[in-house]
Amino acid sequence: MIFAICFLSLLTITYLMALVSVKILFLYIIMSLVTFCAFAIDKSAARKSKWRTKERTLHLLSLLCGWPGALIAQKILRHKTKKQPFKKWLYFVIFINILIMYTVLFTPIRIPF
Repeated sequence: MIFAICFLSLLTITYLMALVSVKILFLYIIMSLVTFCAFAIDKSAARKSKWRTKERTLHLLSLLCGWPGALIAQKILRHKTKKQPFKKWLYFVIFINILIMYTVLFTPIRIPF
């Protein structure tokens, strides 16, 4: 959870320094909220033995810039914290996202957002 909050804080700082656009900042914030809600819905369904959200869907939301929300949801909701394959894929998604952000911010290859 601390890592997710630090990332969002650093993203805000890079926005204030004009290194990323407000679109990227809002994309991460909105997708994090959507992903957190998806985890909450899945946790509620698990408690009630109802239809569950597919893990693929949770990973896709995380990949689409929602991983900070996924980490925060894991900590607050205590959901998907013990399932090792899920955690492994989530950490891979986080690595890919950070690699993309590094490429956008610190390499000559600029992606116009």
